[in-house]
Amino acid sequence: MPQGHDALTTLERRLLEKLLSMEFPGVRELREQARTVRAAGRYCGAGRSTDLVVSGSAPLAAVDRRIPVEGSVLVSDAEGVSGHLLLHVLDGRLSGLEYYIGDGRDADDYPQPELLEVSAC
Repeated sequence: MPQGHDALTTLERRLLEKLLSMEFPGVRELREQARTVRAAGRYCGAGRSTDLVVSGSAPLAAVDRRIPVEGSVLVSDAEGVSGHLLLHVLDGRLSGLEYYIGDGRDADDYPQPELLEVSAC
């Protein structure tokens, strides 16, 4: 397990599990990596992100693209504004969660996983 990094928050863990519930190329290896994933850094501003790090012995995932899956959530029904949660994979390893709101407004927190509609990219 990576040393010197924080455990994921309960919300981050639930969001990662939700994104990995979708079937896409490489998901089996990413699910295995998720067992040892840790947070290497957290950032907020207009959006939110969590840098991820996994054990060096975890299997590499052969994904088709850097962002193989995303979740979307309706932020403002009246305005039709959506938020987007992206899962980043770099060199076959989980590397980050990123959340932003389509109109650029600040994201106070990650969305609740049960509100996400998940799709492969």
